[in-house]
Amino acid sequence: MGLKTITPSQRLAISVSLGHLEAQLDAIESLLSNERDDLLRRYVSDLTTTEVSRLRSLLAETRRAIAEAALALGLQPQVTDVRRAIAARLGLVWETLEDTQPFRLRRYGNVDPSLEASLGPHIQHLIAQVHIMESIINGADTEENRT
Repeated sequence: MGLKTITPSQRLAISVSLGHLEAQLDAIESLLSNERDDLLRRYVSDLTTTEVSRLRSLLAETRRAIAEAALALGLQPQVTDVRRAIAARLGLVWETLEDTQPFRLRRYGNVDPSLEASLGPHIQHLIAQVHIMESIINGADTEENRT
């Protein structure tokens, strides 16, 4: 396929697709590394060492194929602004935390009145932590804001 037969929109679609594949390969590699020790998520693997080894080989092979395709099609790397990416993630986290406020849990059934006292402060603290991170990302983290 010659470069002249690909429109800019097609080139962008291919680049996004291959970029997504690359990100998923990174996520799979992370799962294979089993380096996570989250408090509220546990990853359990029944993969054998042979399967892990084979998957790692295929991940490397797939990354090489992505690189070859990108070179052949003249694809340019997608540039991600870290500040904006973090801000977007923090916005999603804030929204999720807001939805776990005790008064909003009514959509899942009756809420025990004591939940406000037991859960509310934890959620409020987490929301405050997210706001502090947002202020850092937005360049508004000054000494005055820390007190």
